[in-house]
Amino acid sequence: MFLCRRSLLFHVRPFGFRCLQSNRFSESFGARWRNQKKDVWADGDIDLSSMKAVINKVIYHNENNGYTVMSVAPKEHPTKEVTVIGTFVSPGLGEHIEVQGGTWKERGEDLQINATKIIPANPTTMSETELYLSKFFKGIGKKRAKAIVDMFGVKVFDIIENNPTALLKVPGLGSKKLEAVIQPYLEKVSARELVEFFGTHGVTSDHGLMIWRKFGENAINMIKEDPYILSAEIRGFTFREGDTLAQKLGITPTSPKRIV
Repeated sequence: MFLCRRSLLFHVRPFGFRCLQSNRFSESFGARWRNQKKDVWADGDIDLSSMKAVINKVIYHNENNGYTVMSVAPKEHPTKEVTVIGTFVSPGLGEHIEVQGGTWKERGEDLQINATKIIPANPTTMSETELYLSKFFKGIGKKRAKAIVDMFGVKVFDIIENNPTALLKVPGLGSKKLEAVIQPYLEKVSARELVEFFGTHGVTSDHGLMIWRKFGENAINMIKEDPYILSAEIRGFTFREGDTLAQKLGITPTSPKRIV
């Protein structure tokens, strides 16, 4: 019995053999594969302009500029995997996020998105909220997380941001412990707000994150006062970029702050 080198398959007859050309096989298989892919990533199946997902794996993360590569599961299709590339603050396994904009392409059976923006997203169900609190808020175990959710429901994150002292009603949660528990979450909220603020003024999200790490919660007030400090303090931020930002913030070209 002989094999045809040009073939992936061969067919044996009683008195010989016949090659089934590989290109015929590839075309038919490729068509079936593309149809299956179309079903998975069809328009409307997953909204790629604004996709809510849960982080399954952090492949790479740079603490300095926030550059992140991670594998996520879309909430609409939790069994599927999407690779997301973008800027994000301290990603954690199981964290909820929202991926906005950017470009996407298929890589094998997976989808890769180069995101314009990645922002933290709060859980939307009672069970997700309870699990999130027990996992990402140090000092809140499963029992206390359940007590918090029973008392405040999924609105607990709004309460943490706007009226955190209300959480003191939860048994065993004193003021010192409360501050230690919610501080990391509030820092993430601060970073998100700062990156969004600078994004509306033409500053890239990686530079926005670097600004937050350098100047902290007072960054917005400091930059409004003198945006030109960024070219001196932030790596890769040019004077021209500072000049553009200054104009958007209402600083005139004749301002003394413009003098280097």
